[in-house]
Amino acid sequence: FFGKKLKRSKFPGELRFHNAVCTYAPNAEEPALDEGIRNIIACAMPQIPPRMQVVYGNKWVETRFNIFRRNTVDLFFIGTDYVPAFLASPFEVAIYLFLMDYGIIKTNLGKAKDEDIQKLLHIMRPSPMLIVKKLV
Repeated sequence: FFGKKLKRSKFPGELRFHNAVCTYAPNAEEPALDEGIRNIIACAMPQIPPRMQVVYGNKWVETRFNIFRRNTVDLFFIGTDYVPAFLASPFEVAIYLFLMDYGIIKTNLGKAKDEDIQKLLHIMRPSPMLIVKKLV
């Protein structure tokens, strides 16, 4: 996890970090929410440029904005290897990892050696979430 400050966008349900968009759904059903721990966690979704999505704490995003925080909210980002923990089915996990690898290839093709790109690909290294989701 690493923390970031995101600014409110002029569009409802959207935050911004530089040029990246982070979306959240205030009415998302999150049965595991702990009222005592109000962390907001987001992850990068497979898209170019990457889009971020709040996966935990959607309902607390709006309450974090106030005049004293200068229109920013604190979020924690999780690494792409751990995003599949928030996905429901093995199919969603497989599609997510495939799209992440596609993004890595598209971004780095021609800029880096094939060997260096291979080290970044999920298909070339077992993601710990594949084991958790019982896909390997």
